[in-house]
Amino acid sequence: MNRPDVIRQPLGVVAATFVIMMACVVIRVTTAPYPAETDLAADMPLGRAIDSLFPTGAAACTVGLVAAILNATLLAGMIVRYSVSAVRTYLPMAVYAMTAYGICFPAGSVSATLVPLLLILGSTQMIAAFKRSYQFEHVFKSAFCIGLLPMLYAPALPLVLIVPVTLVLYRRTLREAVVAAAGLLLPFFICSVVWWGLGDSFGLMGHELLAGTTLGEDTALPALFGEKGVWSKVYIGLFAALTLCSAIIILRTLPSLRTRAKKIHIHFLWLLLLCLISLLLPGSTIASLGVLAVPCCVTVSAFFIRYRGWLPLAIYTVLTALMLYINLFPGV
Repeated sequence: MNRPDVIRQPLGVVAATFVIMMACVVIRVTTAPYPAETDLAADMPLGRAIDSLFPTGAAACTVGLVAAILNATLLAGMIVRYSVSAVRTYLPMAVYAMTAYGICFPAGSVSATLVPLLLILGSTQMIAAFKRSYQFEHVFKSAFCIGLLPMLYAPALPLVLIVPVTLVLYRRTLREAVVAAAGLLLPFFICSVVWWGLGDSFGLMGHELLAGTTLGEDTALPALFGEKGVWSKVYIGLFAALTLCSAIIILRTLPSLRTRAKKIHIHFLWLLLLCLISLLLPGSTIASLGVLAVPCCVTVSAFFIRYRGWLPLAIYTVLTALMLYINLFPGV
């Protein structure tokens, strides 16, 4: 008798699950949003400038949905393309919806929805640089995307440390490291020059970064968790436990993995640690949950890739049901 295999779900099934999940999230956020979602405001000048282009809730929500689709598709594609999964799978799309939007949706800030996208693009560019030849273009693009993160969301500042980690991990040369340093610092320099030209101090970006990482706001995460009901907290606890177990499983199986898959898993485990640091900063908002969803998606997907049978199916079913329930019936 064949055991059920969650990871081999057809594209149609996964896509339908993803659509249903996102529909429930949109219904909740438009009918019963949390203050942490609607009152969310960018803490950096570039983020505020982007948010000003989409002043209405409907526009911000639409951009957020497009970003969600792109993020889920890019993560699923990365896992298959670089042989993180031995079989073609679309499951990370559904897993990303659970991790990124199960608890909240950044309806009040377009820039907050773009931060995870930049993190994914930066990560995939560095993975693509894992070749024997010089990869200046991939390295520069990766560092530039990572450097943009704190220009949109100040508590993402710890994530810039992933650049030196991945340079070593993917065996890049000193010349490529110089290019990466230029790409990482360029967004900060460009933003400083632009806002200086607009009449602000040249040190504005540094000041805003410091304030955004050390000063708490009304949209801080403790306020959001305080609004959550019992089943929402159960969902958070289950997903945190699954992420921890998945990370342990990855660490135990690293010696048996192929070189590229091993490095990708190490990459995202480091990213998971840095995202947790970002989450704990005083200025952290629900935007940090969207950032954390990126490494969580890859880590949790590894559990379903490695194991099949009734237990993974039960875990996946329970998490899916809980995510739908807490968004259809907020406050429970």
